[in-house]
Amino acid sequence: GALSTTVWHEYHHFYGFVRFQELENHVLYAVIHPKNRVLPFLGDHFSNRFPGEHFMIYDEVHNVCLMHGAGKDWFLIDGALIPRQKLPGLSAEEKKIQDLFRYFCKKISIAERENENLQMQMLPLRFRPDMVEFQ
Repeated sequence: GALSTTVWHEYHHFYGFVRFQELENHVLYAVIHPKNRVLPFLGDHFSNRFPGEHFMIYDEVHNVCLMHGAGKDWFLIDGALIPRQKLPGLSAEEKKIQDLFRYFCKKISIAERENENLQMQMLPLRFRPDMVEFQ
C-alpha cells in the first residue's frame, strides 16, 4: 500500500545518503533522521556491503541504533543504551578525509551551472544535515 511505498522510497534515499564517519576506535558511525523506521532495511544492505566492519547507524528520530560487529549479524538496540556524549571522537584520518572532501566539493562546483531546483529533486534538504559535504 501507500505506507509500504513511502517507507521503500525513504529507505532507498538513505541507501545512498547515509554518511559514515570513522571514530577513534575505528567504528563507522552514522546518524540519520528518518520519518519512518527504516533501520531494519538498512541493516541488511549495509551488513552485506561492509561485512568486515564494525558500524553503528543511529536513528535519532526513533531513538534506535543499528549495531553491526565485523563478521556478525546486525541488531537493533534502544538508543538510550548508547551514551552518545561518551562516544569516541572522530579519528584523525576521518577529520582529514572530511576536510579534503569538502574542499573537493567546493572546487568542482561551477557557480554558473548550479541548479538548485535539480539539487532539491535529487537531494532533499532534510537529508543534508547528516551529510559531511553540507556541514
